[in-house]
Amino acid sequence: MSASAKILALCLVFASLLLFGFGGKLLKESLAYSELKRISYEECRKNPPTSGWYQITGCRVDLSDSVEELQNNIPVRAYAPIYAAQDAQQKRTSIFAEVNDSRSMSLLLDAFQQERFHGKSAYARWFQEHRAQMIVTKDVEGLIYQGIYRPTVDLNAKFAEVSDTDFSQFTMVAEGWKPDTKRAYTELTIGGACLIVAGILFLRDRRR
Repeated sequence: MSASAKILALCLVFASLLLFGFGGKLLKESLAYSELKRISYEECRKNPPTSGWYQITGCRVDLSDSVEELQNNIPVRAYAPIYAAQDAQQKRTSIFAEVNDSRSMSLLLDAFQQERFHGKSAYARWFQEHRAQMIVTKDVEGLIYQGIYRPTVDLNAKFAEVSDTDFSQFTMVAEGWKPDTKRAYTELTIGGACLIVAGILFLRDRRR
């Protein structure tokens, strides 16, 4: 087998493993959480579910209080605290929305750059102009899971400013998640095809 063919075969094996992993996880979740359940914010606080596809009603999502993960000083993921819609004074919670959609991340990047490069007064003006986009009252829908991986010291300090419990007890919401068995089967099928092609390449080499 030529060097290029060997590299291609190994890349196909690696791709198939990734697709089996992602596809298998999505299929498992889609089959397990196929029914959307509704729960009020108050009930979610009192008796938080540990997993499932939920719509939490009566929420206020505050991007301005987000705990952000940075790479090269750029926000790449954020955890936005979810407060009660009717309580404008609430500033601590145990429920967070996992944010990584392009619109929200673009807003957070703008906010980060305003404060970092132009100062707090510039950020304050920017925030007033974008307040309606940064603080949104809505029902939050997505996949709920409990706890978060052990955060870094920096992230833990940021969580401590807005949370009222240990990070292992957080109720996290992967906002926008929906069961998608079609996508899961597609990823598994493509993964299988990659593995078959890789196998053919290796078998051809052994026969030579």
